[in-house]
Amino acid sequence: MKPLVLVYLFALGCGGSQDVVAKHRAAAEPQLTHIAAIAKAVAAAPPTTVDRLEVPAGVVLDLKVVDIGAKFEPGTGAPPNAKYNTAIVNEALLTRGCQPAPDGEWFRINSDAADEWLKGSACALAGKDAGDPATVDGYLHRLERTRYLLVLRTKVLDRPKLAGGKTFTRGHVVGDALLFEIASEKALGGFGFEFQSADAVDVSKLYDEHDELTTKFLEDADQGIRAKLAPR
Repeated sequence: MKPLVLVYLFALGCGGSQDVVAKHRAAAEPQLTHIAAIAKAVAAAPPTTVDRLEVPAGVVLDLKVVDIGAKFEPGTGAPPNAKYNTAIVNEALLTRGCQPAPDGEWFRINSDAADEWLKGSACALAGKDAGDPATVDGYLHRLERTRYLLVLRTKVLDRPKLAGGKTFTRGHVVGDALLFEIASEKALGGFGFEFQSADAVDVSKLYDEHDELTTKFLEDADQGIRAKLAPR
C-alpha cells in the first residue's frame, strides 16, 4: 500500500502547483515576454560610457524583497516588502529560461537570488517541475512584483584564488549595468563598474577558505552595485 500512497501524494502536489500557475499565468507570462525582448536589447547595446540612470519621477528603486524589520510570527518568515520593485540579474539569466546554470558560473549577486525565482518562474510557466505549490507561488509572485531590471554584463571576470600560505590573488570584475522598465521594455540608462578584492580577507570562520574569498568578493560587489542605484 505504501507505493500507492506515495503516488497519490505526488499527484496531489503536481495538481496544486498547476493550480498556482493557472492563477498567475495571465500576469506572469507577459513579464517573461518583456524580459525576452529586454535580453535582445541588452545583447545589442554598446558598452556604457556615461554613468546615468533615468529613473521615472517619483520612483524609488527598491531591491528589498521582504520586510526584515517587520514584526512576524516565529516560523512564518518576514512578510513581503510592499515597496519592492527592482531586481538585479546577470545577462545570461535573461535567455536561460528553465535551464540550470552551467558548472563553474560563480559571479552572482546572490542576495537577489534571481537564478532561483526567474528560472523557477520560467519552469513553472513551461509546465515543468519548479517545486511545491508554495515555492512556485513565491517565484511567480516575485516575477509579477518586479517592475525594473538591472542587467549586469561583465567583460573582465577573475575569481579570487588562494596562492599559498596566507596569500591570495585578488578577484577582479569589470563590466556595466543596464536598467530597464519591464512593462515598457524601455532602457533607463546604466553605469559602469569595477571591483577588486580587499587587501585582506578574514577566512577564519569557514572551513573552505577558497569559497570564503569568493563570498566576500561577491558581497563587496553587491554593495557597490546597490550603492550606485541609491537615490542621489
